[in-house]
Amino acid sequence: MGNRMAKAVNIVKDAVVSIFRRIAPPIVQYVVKHPIRSLFHVGSFISVCLAPVITAPLLGLVGFTGVGVAAGSLAAGIQSGLGNVVAGGVFATLQSAAMGGYGAATVAGAVAQTAIAAEAIHAAIRR
Repeated sequence: MGNRMAKAVNIVKDAVVSIFRRIAPPIVQYVVKHPIRSLFHVGSFISVCLAPVITAPLLGLVGFTGVGVAAGSLAAGIQSGLGNVVAGGVFATLQSAAMGGYGAATVAGAVAQTAIAAEAIHAAIRR
């Protein structure tokens, strides 16, 4: 059984290497020709794939923390201007996301969808 498994692994490995050798040169040429655009593509990819991981630190930068709104932050300034925060509103959802509550999936989804929309708009404009 071990010999069959080794053969199967080698077949898969050879297929992956073959595919990579075909797709890598055009990708490298594109990156060399468009370094800034490539950087934005990578950023979009990271935003889509890691949206649940990156949203909490980004929310923390503006003052939404796991224990509430940080005093003196941008979020605190917005909250003071809003007065009463409506449950389920944008501000409450952002705070919930920072605390790991119901807003976490909503905000992570919004981040991912924004990255996808940016790529789609970019593709449409290039044509």
